[in-house]
Amino acid sequence: MDNWHLLDDDTQKAIISKWSLAKRAENGYLDEYLSLKEICDLLYPVPPWPRRPEYSTSKAYSADKDAYNDAKNRNSLFLDRLISDCKKGLLGYEGDINGWRYLNKNPYPLTKTGYKAGVKPSSIFIPGFDRDFNGSGQTNSFSGYTCKPSDCVIHKIEFKRYLQDLNQWSIISGLLANWWPDEQTLTDTSEDAINSLAADKLPTYLDPKHPMFSEELSIAIRAWDAVLECNPDKPKQGSRKKLIENWLENHHKTLTKEAKIRIATLLNPDKNGGAPSSD
Repeated sequence: MDNWHLLDDDTQKAIISKWSLAKRAENGYLDEYLSLKEICDLLYPVPPWPRRPEYSTSKAYSADKDAYNDAKNRNSLFLDRLISDCKKGLLGYEGDINGWRYLNKNPYPLTKTGYKAGVKPSSIFIPGFDRDFNGSGQTNSFSGYTCKPSDCVIHKIEFKRYLQDLNQWSIISGLLANWWPDEQTLTDTSEDAINSLAADKLPTYLDPKHPMFSEELSIAIRAWDAVLECNPDKPKQGSRKKLIENWLENHHKTLTKEAKIRIATLLNPDKNGGAPSSD
């Protein structure tokens, strides 16, 4: 856009918010967090459904319909995989991987980024009215917002870590590669570039394929990276163990209570901390 630099930040943000996901990716304006659906749409984009009147031959129509179905299938399968890996604790996320509903305040505010997925009400809400139209001319009480598992969001650093775990980081291409504009992915397809990325792998003790792999150890290291690496201030009450417990609860809901206690106890740097005695 000509003279883009003359626009103030608020105006730029307002314009960018109206762009499609693909256009934001092409221009380097992707958010730090993307939803599972957005990740799949960038990695496996689905073309528009072909409209029969626009084709001069049935063969061309059939070919584009097959291409659509193939892309849709790839997109859906990868989304299912991401949701499954989130439930297994292999991928950190914000949101409820089983889906969630809320009335006024979203308990997972980061899920409002990107497409603002999951913030559409079940019917058309008109401010100032206690009832709203559902599109058929009838009215019903506003029932809140519904969010799907695919509305959970992932930080780009966490998703990079996930791809490295799968040894797939070096082959990411297309629009999703623009999520890491300063990184070297398959946008550089030279053999040296691919080899250098392939060499950037996790230590053996974090390799899920190793027969002695420990899921708790892997989660503990991720928790330390996410919570303690920046040396957070100690809470006014309690210890930094609470910060670790909160992270585990938000990112590994399926982890057993006992496992969460073990990890939080292991990582807690405030061994003599905790709430002051009430005696």
